[in-house]
This record gives sequence, structure tokens and C-alpha cells, in this order.
Amino acid sequence: MVADGGSGFVWTSDVASSVPSGYSVPTSYYLKNAETVSGNASMPTQDNSSTMTGNRGNGYARITWLSF
Repeated sequence: MVADGGSGFVWTSDVASSVPSGYSVPTSYYLKNAETVSGNASMPTQDNSSTMTGNRGNGYARITWLSF
């Protein structure tokens, strides 16, 4: 079995002072109620029908538009 992995961050006001240099997304694009889940933790499946632990291959993000 090949170990998968990666890195990233969620653009919120909490991380604004420690993003990679050159990152220039406006603060108006902060995410609210954002969550990063460890690959060895239980999380909803992509279709939200059950739960899974980890995700093989590319990462996955669910973004829900709450209001305009």
C-alpha cells in the first residue's frame, strides 16, 4: 500500500498571518465554519450517505453557498 499525503490550509481569518508568501487572495474570500479533517478520522462520504475514514487519491472539498 502506498501512503498518500499532502498539505494545505483553509483560508480563514485565523490563518491570515501565516499563509505562504505570495498568497494574495482578498480577505473577502475568508471561509466560515471551515474544517480540515485528518485522513485517519471519520468523516462524511462525498455523497453524505455514510461515513468513511480517509480518502484515497485526490483530496475532496465540499463548499456550500449560504447566501448572496
